[in-house]
Amino acid sequence: MSVTTAKRNLFAGVFAVLTVGVMALFFNLYDPWQPIGPELVPDGGFNTPAATNVWSGWNELTRLVPDGGFGGSAGVVLTTSSNRNGALYFTVYNLTNIPAFRVSLCAAVQGVVQGKEGYHVPRAIFFYQDAKAKNLSTRNHAVMHIHKDTGWRRYKDVFPVPTGATSARFRIENLGAAGVMRADDISVIPVRERPDAPWWRLFFGTLWTTAFGLCLFALRPWNRRYGFLLMITLALIMIGIILPGKFLDDSIERSIHTAENLLPKTVVTAPAPMGQLEKKTPAQSAAPKPVMPKASGVERTHAIGHFALFSLLAFLSALSWVSAPYSLRRAVEVFAGLVFFAAATEVLQFIPPDRSAGLSDLSIDVVGMAGAVVLILLLRGIQRLISRD
Repeated sequence: MSVTTAKRNLFAGVFAVLTVGVMALFFNLYDPWQPIGPELVPDGGFNTPAATNVWSGWNELTRLVPDGGFGGSAGVVLTTSSNRNGALYFTVYNLTNIPAFRVSLCAAVQGVVQGKEGYHVPRAIFFYQDAKAKNLSTRNHAVMHIHKDTGWRRYKDVFPVPTGATSARFRIENLGAAGVMRADDISVIPVRERPDAPWWRLFFGTLWTTAFGLCLFALRPWNRRYGFLLMITLALIMIGIILPGKFLDDSIERSIHTAENLLPKTVVTAPAPMGQLEKKTPAQSAAPKPVMPKASGVERTHAIGHFALFSLLAFLSALSWVSAPYSLRRAVEVFAGLVFFAAATEVLQFIPPDRSAGLSDLSIDVVGMAGAVVLILLLRGIQRLISRD
């Protein structure tokens, strides 16, 4: 490697690291949303008895405890059992002229045990419903999912109001198989985007694109053996990042719906014995359970897409840059560069108004990439053994 090439690569790397670092810091300090109305949850700290009147779900599993909140103040304690879960919910009915809501709460959990599904944990969600009370939960609706014991922390997120929504519901629930969840300092505020937010997004979007272009120019992946496939994979990842969240989710939802309609649906019901054929009266029929938002097909598709694309990117990158006999140092360098790129793509999602960065997505990316790099190392090791023979 010539001195000029080394300097070029160093400049591109430093510029990219500074760009991503400054973006992450800026968007963690800068709030692109401003309140346009009053706090909708009266006394979210539960300091007065009247604060409980706007919430539904109070029972033996969902209780207001005088010292159950943050710092020994009053707070909600939610427990769980084998077939019942503590839950508390607050509903907003008037969404007129409200672009979005900022939702936040403080929460802590102890003794948490996850249930059968990934979302069977202590969590808080904010989701919208249409005029027919159908949940519009294909959009991001998670304020928090707590998978392990943790002390008091503040969780918050902003949820744009989708087209067709007539009401919104903030639901705090302990869906774990065991454990205690505590909640306090709850807030729901209508917000809108600040006038200068689009300009900041344009500035940092241009900066990120420049850094990405410099890194591509320094690495020149198109000159590598698998460069064509590498560039296609990068293009697919970038398309998935820059597409508006609503358009992407709607496209995935339509694809899932089309696939479900194409699949044959055959339901076979075993006949009951003659002695057991009894007509149930309305009083004997079980009351239908309310349909709760859960991990939707859209969310599962997002996770699968993250894992597949970043695994493929890592596989092709390792094939291109990790030679045989392999160098462990080179493999570590390639993996570190891939992790940085995955983190940079998450930071980029601070820019679209209806997208958000997520550590859960980054963790999926890292697991997929680590598996791909290890696989290439194994293949290179086998190649080396074969060549010796």
